[in-house]
Amino acid sequence: KIKSEMESNGISKNVLVILPIGIPGLGKSTIYDQLIKIPEISDKFVIDRVHSDEVKRQAMNEFLAKNPKASEDEAFKKCQPAYKKKFTFQLSQAAKKKIPQNKWQLIFVDKNHPFNAISLTVDPIWNNAPKDSNVTFHALIPDVCKNIAIEGATYPFSYSCMIQSNFRVCHREKHDTLPGSDKLKAIQVGFFFCSFYKNNLLEAKDLSSKYIETVIHIPMTNESLEDKLPDELKDCAAKLLQKSQNVDKQNEFWKLVQQNEDLLLQNPDPKVSAKLLADSLIALTTVKPSLKPKYQKKQQKNDNKKVPIFICIMGKNPQDKVLTGLNSACQTAIQTFADDEEIDSIKELNQLIEKNSLSKKGNSWKFPATWHITLLFMGKNPNNMSNPIYQKFKEGEDMNIEVEAVILVPGKIAFGIAFPKTECANKIPHLTMMIDGYPPKMSNAVAEQLFLEQGPLHEEYIKGEFQNKEKPFTLKKKVKVEGKEVTCFVIKMIPSIIIPGETKA
Repeated sequence: KIKSEMESNGISKNVLVILPIGIPGLGKSTIYDQLIKIPEISDKFVIDRVHSDEVKRQAMNEFLAKNPKASEDEAFKKCQPAYKKKFTFQLSQAAKKKIPQNKWQLIFVDKNHPFNAISLTVDPIWNNAPKDSNVTFHALIPDVCKNIAIEGATYPFSYSCMIQSNFRVCHREKHDTLPGSDKLKAIQVGFFFCSFYKNNLLEAKDLSSKYIETVIHIPMTNESLEDKLPDELKDCAAKLLQKSQNVDKQNEFWKLVQQNEDLLLQNPDPKVSAKLLADSLIALTTVKPSLKPKYQKKQQKNDNKKVPIFICIMGKNPQDKVLTGLNSACQTAIQTFADDEEIDSIKELNQLIEKNSLSKKGNSWKFPATWHITLLFMGKNPNNMSNPIYQKFKEGEDMNIEVEAVILVPGKIAFGIAFPKTECANKIPHLTMMIDGYPPKMSNAVAEQLFLEQGPLHEEYIKGEFQNKEKPFTLKKKVKVEGKEVTCFVIKMIPSIIIPGETKA
C-alpha cells in the first residue's frame, strides 16, 4: 500500500525529521534510546540519528590532536568551524540517503534547537533531500505545567523543568561536551542556554515560520515537583536565569539541589515518554504525503503589507552622545597603547572629533547613514513577517541604547556593543558609530569574530563582564575578518554611553 501510494503521488521517499527544542539535561538521548527499542518504530522506519555532541567531540579531538597543549575549553571554542562543517555534512548525508519504498525515514537530530538555530538544521536537510521526497519537520518539546515569568519576561519552561534539567547536567558522569564534573560551569551553561528562550513560548504559529509542521509534547521532567520545590531554590534559579555567570548563585544553586536531591531524582519513566513519541510518529505516517516543493510555495498572510528592510532601535538626535562616547574611548585606547603603531588611526579619529572636523571633505572617517541597533533584518521579505520578533514589535516605543563597550578597528570602523531590553535576532547586538575602510555591515562581522564561540572574548561576553558597571578594561585583540587579520581595540565604557532612542521599522 505504501509503495503504490508513493508511486501514485510521484514521491521517492517519506521523511520525518524530529528537532528537540529545549535545554541541556532534558533527556533527549535517553528517550531516543528507548524509542528505537519499540518494535512499531523499527518496523516502520529507517532511523538516522545525527548527534550534535558526538560531532562536536570529534571536532574537539581532532583539534587537540593537532594542538596537544590546548585545553578542553580552547578546543571547544576553536573547533566551532570544523564542527559546523561536520554537523552539516551528517545532516546532508542523512537527507540524501536512499531507503526501501516500504519504509519511512526518521531523522532524529539529537541537539537542542533555540528558535534562531532551527534553520541551521532545517536548511541542510531541506537542500539535500531529493526534490521528489516528502520531508516534514516536527518539534519535540517538553510538556510543562506552566511557563516561568520573571520581571516581565517569559520563558517556555516551568521551574521544575529548568531545575531538574540542570540537576541532571550536574550529575552526568560522562558527556561529550558538558560533563557534570565541573559543577559551576555546568550550572552556568545550563541557565545561559535557558536564557535563549526569553519571550519565546514555542507556540506552533511561531514555529511554523521555520517549517515546523507539528509540535509534539511529551513528559521529560517531573512536573509534579512544581509545588514541592522550595521557594528559595526557585528564587535562586530565577536569578541565574537572569545572570548565569553569578558565581555566588551557582554555588547556592548547587547547595540547594543537593538538599533537595530526593525530590529531583524522581524522574518520569523514559519508556512512557518514548511510547508517547512513538504513537505521535506513527500517527504522522497516516497523513497523506505531498511533494517537497509545497514549502517553496508557502504564502504568507502579510504579503500585501509593506515589508521594511529591518526593524531597529533608532537613536534620537544621537550625534553628540556618539561623539562624546567615542572621544572618551579613543582617549582611553591612546593612553593605554601610547607606543603602539596601530593606534595612529585612532589618534586621527580623536583629533577629528575634538576639532569638530568630521564633516569636512577629505576626511577618511565618516558618519554612518543612521545610528541604530538592528533587531531583525527583514530584507523586504514577507516570509519574515511571521518571525516572533516582528510579531511582537511595536514601532514608536521609547527605548534607550546603552553602549557598554566600544570597539575601534584602526582604519576600518568603530562600533559599540549593547544589550537591548527587547528581543534581538543579532547574535551580538551593536551600534555602528563611525566608518572608514569598512561599510557599516562589517560591524557585525567583526563582532561575531570577537565574541562568538571561537572568538577571543567569548568567555568575557557570556560571563557578563561587558555588563559589569564597575569593572573597566581596555584590550587589544586580533581577529580574522573575511580572511584578513585586523586589530581591535576594545574599551569597556564606565559609565555606559546612553543614547535616547525609539523603535522603528
